[in-house]
Amino acid sequence: MKVLPPNNYEIFLGDLNSDKQVRLTYNNAFDGYPSISPDGHWLVFTSTRDSAPGPTQPEFICKISRVFISDPRYRP
Repeated sequence: MKVLPPNNYEIFLGDLNSDKQVRLTYNNAFDGYPSISPDGHWLVFTSTRDSAPGPTQPEFICKISRVFISDPRYRP
């Protein structure tokens, strides 16, 4: 997770063996608290996008099984 100016929280996926990163969320709302499924195919996170003001934040799920940042053919 990174904070982009001005105070925009976004989720990135990074390769531990290199400096390569891919941005997974693109929204001006808060996107955070990411968790990857044990099989590595899904990412669940909370976000304030499309939510009413209040103490709870909805959870979102995105499929990440086709994100190959270690692949030499990867181009950000």
